[in-house]
Amino acid sequence: MKGTVDAKQLPTYTHDVSTMMDINLSQAPQTPQATLNQRVQAVLDSLRPMIQWDGGDVELLSVSENGVVSVRFHGACVGCPSSQATLRLGLEKNIRERIPEITAVISEDDFKPAPPADSREHDKSDA
Repeated sequence: MKGTVDAKQLPTYTHDVSTMMDINLSQAPQTPQATLNQRVQAVLDSLRPMIQWDGGDVELLSVSENGVVSVRFHGACVGCPSSQATLRLGLEKNIRERIPEITAVISEDDFKPAPPADSREHDKSDA
């Protein structure tokens, strides 16, 4: 039958972000000249191909004095339910293992305010 696909022919993806990003990657530069920002960027650059493979990307926004890394997701990562797993099990785990000074990795989405309540719901309760 034309236009149908046999499910056995479809590729099966069984990727686990925690193991995908736990690849033995080169360590971040440890030279005294490398700033903390550069070291974090080097780790992100080493993880980027795995994120891009799924259609997303990550951008380093800042590294605070107390070791908090702020990132922004792009592409398929925006709004993806797995982005928090990528953040915690992939990015944060790898960055903190390679750079002990880092205390946390957060996404800018962690601080976006909740959308305002739908005003139509208020109208319904008044009726």
